[in-house]
Amino acid sequence: MWSSVGRNVQFCCEQYGLSMFDLLELPPKQKMCTKEDNDIEIRVNMIKELVKVRDGKMKLSGDMFSLADVCMLIDFMCTY
Repeated sequence: MWSSVGRNVQFCCEQYGLSMFDLLELPPKQKMCTKEDNDIEIRVNMIKELVKVRDGKMKLSGDMFSLADVCMLIDFMCTY
C-alpha cells in the first residue's frame, strides 16, 4: 500500500477484522441522529487532529503537551 488511503484501509481491515469487501459494502453515511453517533463523530475528529499534531501537520497552541503525551492521548481515545 503506497498511498495513505490504501494504508489506512489496510490498517482498518487488520485492526477490526474486516475484509476489503466489508468496507465496500458498508451503507452510505447516514445523518447523525443519536447522541452516541454524535459522540463518536466528535471522538473521531479529536483523534484526527491529534494524529495531525503527532505527524507534524498541526501544532498545539501551547507547549504543555509533549509528543509522548499526544501519542498517549491518541492511544487512549482509540481504545476507550
